[in-house]
Amino acid sequence: MTDQACHSIANLLVPYADGELPESDVQLVAAHLAECADCRDELQRLERSLELARSVWQEDVGREPVARPVVRGNNNKKRSARPMRRPRFATVRMAAMILVLAVTTNLLLAGGLGYGEIEPFDIVRVTGRITFDDGTPIPVTRITVMFESQVDPIDKKTHPRPGFAELDVRDGTFSEATTHRFSDGLIVGPHRVRAWSYDGDFNEVPLAIVPSEVEVGSGATKLEFIVRK
Repeated sequence: MTDQACHSIANLLVPYADGELPESDVQLVAAHLAECADCRDELQRLERSLELARSVWQEDVGREPVARPVVRGNNNKKRSARPMRRPRFATVRMAAMILVLAVTTNLLLAGGLGYGEIEPFDIVRVTGRITFDDGTPIPVTRITVMFESQVDPIDKKTHPRPGFAELDVRDGTFSEATTHRFSDGLIVGPHRVRAWSYDGDFNEVPLAIVPSEVEVGSGATKLEFIVRK
C-alpha cells in the first residue's frame, strides 16, 4: 500500500472502529484493510482505545450529578443550584483516546477491560491451523487470514465486518481472530476465506487454501485449512 492510500484510510479508521461510517466507506476501508497489515494494526490500536473510552464513559455516567455552587446576584437573591451538564460522549471518548495513546498502551495490551456493549452480530472465539496437505508448516515469515462474513446486514448502517487472524508460522496455528474488537472472534455463520503470505519485499502472496468457505458455529470453533504443495 502507498503512503497516500494509508493516509486517506487513516482518516476513516476512527468512525469505522466506532460503527459510524457510511456503508460505501465501510467497503472501501475493509478492502484496504485486507491488503494492508499496517492499517490493520492501527485499527486494533484504535479499537482498544475506544474500549477504554467506553469504560471511562460507563463509569462516569454512574456517578451522581455535580451541583453548581450557590451564588448570589446583585439583588442578593439566592440562585438555586443546578446540576452541571456532563460532557458529550464524543468529548469523553476523544479525551480517553488521547490518554490511551499517550500513556496506557501497555495496560491495554495486557488486557483486563471488559466489553459491556451488545454486539450487533453473534460472535464466537475461534482457533485454527493452516499447513501443507502433508501436515507440515508453510515456510514463510508471516501469514494473514481474512474471513469475509456472508451474513446479511441488519440494516443499511449495520453490516458484518471481515475478521482477521495472524498465524504462528512455526506450527501454522492461530489462537485468536479479530472482527469488531481485538481477539473477539468471528461472526457466527458462513464466511469466504482468503490467506496470504509475504515475500522478501513484503509484497502479499496469495495462498490457495482449502476450503475457501467455512461455516462458523455457535460455540468455540477450531478451523482447519490446507495448502497443496
